[in-house]
Amino acid sequence: MLCFRPATLEAATPIPVTTPIRAIEKPTITSSPSTPPSTPASSASKWELLIKQLDLNHRERDLASNCQLVAHNGHHFQLRLEPNFKPLLNSYITDRLKTALEQHFGEPINLTFQFGHT
Repeated sequence: MLCFRPATLEAATPIPVTTPIRAIEKPTITSSPSTPPSTPASSASKWELLIKQLDLNHRERDLASNCQLVAHNGHHFQLRLEPNFKPLLNSYITDRLKTALEQHFGEPINLTFQFGHT
């Protein structure tokens, strides 16, 4: 390291400071949730969530997953199924789906199906 001293002390004159040095302010950081606020779920996502909560085997889950919830009024569920999935629809599977819904809601359920584009 090199050090030196001015030849004369008088040669080094202090420079007057005219403005005070202000402290640097830290920026304010506010945390925001990483996900946007939740919005009301559509009937499709409500149906998908409900299917996950039901005690269904793979055949009933296949039927329910291929259905679209058209209407849900109280204890009545109206589901739409594409015509090419009609073979999934039989009385045993629909009765099991109906029973699972009744167990979930704790009341009798009326379940109807219609065919059409989902």
